[in-house]
Amino acid sequence: MLKTCSIVSGFFFALWLLNWSGFLPRWLLWYHLVVSVLSFVAFAWDKLMAIKQRYRVAESTLLLSALVGGWPGAWLARQLFRHKTVKQAFVKTLWGCTFLHLLLLLCVVVYQFGLL
Repeated sequence: MLKTCSIVSGFFFALWLLNWSGFLPRWLLWYHLVVSVLSFVAFAWDKLMAIKQRYRVAESTLLLSALVGGWPGAWLARQLFRHKTVKQAFVKTLWGCTFLHLLLLLCVVVYQFGLL
């Protein structure tokens, strides 16, 4: 859990630093915060519904929330609630969504630096 918190904190610190230095717009920082909270809530809701054996959030929805920028919230919720930790296909896809999103964000940063 500490490792996940460190990675998430580092990510948001890097976003804040890039925003503060003028390389990323402020809305991008807020976007990631909001989408991460929504992703965290979706994972928490899915875990609650799993416990109650009721209608669940689709895995595709959970993964989409991670892909569009909510991966920090997804990883935190996954660790905190011990949710979706056994299904290796889900875990691999979540890693893929995380890396794809980070790659896209890296492209945005490189573009802002004028390296493209």
